Amino acid sequence: MTPAAARKTVLVIDDDAIVRLMSSAVLDEAGYRVLEVADAEAGLERFALDGADLVLLDLLLPGMNGFDACARLRAHARGANVPIIVMTGLDDGSSIARAYDVGATDFLTKPIVWDLLPYRVRYALRASDAFQETLRSRTLLSRSQALVNMGSWEWRPREGAMVLSEQMDRIAGLDASPTLPATRQSLLQGVDEADRARLLQALDEALTLGRPYSLEFGLTWPDGTRRRVLEQTEVERLGDDTVAAVHGIRRDITEQTEANERIRTLALLDPLTGLANRLLFGQLLQQRLALASRQATRCAVLLVDLDRFKMINESFGTRTGDEVLKIVGQRLREGAQALGGGLDAPAEERIARLAADEFAVLIDDVQALHEILDLARALLQALEKPFVVVGRELALGASIGIGMTPIEGDDADALLRNASTALHAAKQDPAGERIRFYEDAMGSAVNRQVTIETELRRALQQGELRVFYQGQVDLRDGRAVGAEALVRWMHPVRGLTGPVEFIGVAEQSGLILPLTRWVIAEVCRQLAAWRDEGRPAIAVSINLDVKSLQSAELIPHVAAELARHALAPTAIEFEVTESSLLRDLEHAITTLHALKQIGVRLSIDDFGTGYSSLTYLKRFPVDALKIDRSFVKDLPQDASDAALTTAIIAMGQSLGLELVAEGVETVDQAGFLAQRHCFLIQGFLFARPQPAAAFADWLAAGPCTPPRLARPGR
Repeated sequence: MTPAAARKTVLVIDDDAIVRLMSSAVLDEAGYRVLEVADAEAGLERFALDGADLVLLDLLLPGMNGFDACARLRAHARGANVPIIVMTGLDDGSSIARAYDVGATDFLTKPIVWDLLPYRVRYALRASDAFQETLRSRTLLSRSQALVNMGSWEWRPREGAMVLSEQMDRIAGLDASPTLPATRQSLLQGVDEADRARLLQALDEALTLGRPYSLEFGLTWPDGTRRRVLEQTEVERLGDDTVAAVHGIRRDITEQTEANERIRTLALLDPLTGLANRLLFGQLLQQRLALASRQATRCAVLLVDLDRFKMINESFGTRTGDEVLKIVGQRLREGAQALGGGLDAPAEERIARLAADEFAVLIDDVQALHEILDLARALLQALEKPFVVVGRELALGASIGIGMTPIEGDDADALLRNASTALHAAKQDPAGERIRFYEDAMGSAVNRQVTIETELRRALQQGELRVFYQGQVDLRDGRAVGAEALVRWMHPVRGLTGPVEFIGVAEQSGLILPLTRWVIAEVCRQLAAWRDEGRPAIAVSINLDVKSLQSAELIPHVAAELARHALAPTAIEFEVTESSLLRDLEHAITTLHALKQIGVRLSIDDFGTGYSSLTYLKRFPVDALKIDRSFVKDLPQDASDAALTTAIIAMGQSLGLELVAEGVETVDQAGFLAQRHCFLIQGFLFARPQPAAAFADWLAAGPCTPPRLARPGR
């Protein structure tokens, strides 16, 4: 902290209470004394009363605006050389230029990056101190100017005399001559044409009206070197208030400008593509949303995600992947040239690289939905063109999710979340529609999924899950021969919840792996408990999803649980669907053989709903087929189901496999299956899924032959 006696005073003039509060907090922490007022008139009165070392001034004030307030501060006897930093949410260059014209020293754009405010204030005060010291210390002028890369000049209109310091000649790129007097043209020499008229007007007003100025402009030295300079002036008046002299300093800020640009590039731009990074894009998006809210217009964000990019990285290396991303950035830039719609930010800000292969495009002043759709289609078409990299022709493609205003609160994060949700829907669209607009239903589904995922994690940790068992019966003697393990969730609010409510979320979130491991461990524990209680030995089947089938942890976990509970491997049977097996055929076959080596039984679940190919079946080391309930439910009335079921039974028998029919609920269904020698059934006819204790009682009740169904001979 700066000692109280040495504290600099900053006057904050802004009608936004939050801005005043935040400015006071960060500047006080940095060691400054802060005065704050809510309007220009009060600010001028406070300045006249107490003065200030620096003024932070909002341009958009009620009553007197910031431009007029800045001019009046400069005209005040105490305000000619006080640094004035204007704060603005305006996004046009003309407003900034006008602020400089009326005497602003520097500007800040809203929303303000509060962490940087003390540094900007310190820099402005340091520059002001240097300026004051330069004017007071004539004897040290040359050395001071050389140290800070600054030159000075003095123009006395009554004498028609102008004097330029040695450093001024150097900064202006002039050849100093003792015989040729300096003129107004000396100050204009080399100044960029775009800035010349503005500088000339400022000079004239300083001489005639006594109005000081602070201008930044470009100039070119005679040798062609390009420089950027900042010129500030002070007006000396006579007793009759006429202008006696104009004192000016010109500072070469080329290196500072280039350094600021490098800092901006490192902090706000993606180094690979040169596009905006997430930080810069988020700042621009928030500004555009605020502007759209004021002007009652609409904004849209397109999230673009590349297809097959991971495959390119893995197959050809990250260097090739980087080259592809550069081309993607260029194609998106070219597409952005057709955006229109009042966008004045450069393409490098309106297009961003948010993640490895995810890009965002911002559009505002949207007039019609077809504009967005046309652009999205054009971008997809551009990304479908082959990418030629290092002599290779690569094909990608993309998916696009679109979020649009209005959204609640006009929040940038909410708009990005909506676009991300729509992108996910586009990538998962079964019809292959790769452009999706966000819909409220998507948000509801996502919120529900997030809630279930969070609660399911807690359920795994707090023991809310249960295993229910549904018995399997041999029709020939009514004897229970096995059971299927079915997971249930004892939710603390919703009560007993079936798998249809949470298994899908578990698969999408990756929770299916710990869930499956828990089921395996729990079934093994229960089998051991029944054994120790003297219960009849049965086999229990457990469902394996595709991710568990692909997991390297599956085989060791199964072996460890069997060993821990001293169970025979045949006490466990794993059920795998046809579709999950064929997701990664060779890996699935390897895993199934590894499970068979342990000694567990294997069956194909929901048989008949997938490929049902003898070619595949012959390669799988399975023991049984489970006929899907969709074929059983309309037996024996439905001729098609009867024919398909008969064919499945014949196929299984030809391969020497056991057959288990699922979903058997009626005596007629059981009779049809028994006539075709499918004797093992599972369904409500004999038993519903039950908790472990109830299932044990069901087992103890003995054979359960359904009425009116004669027992077929073996």
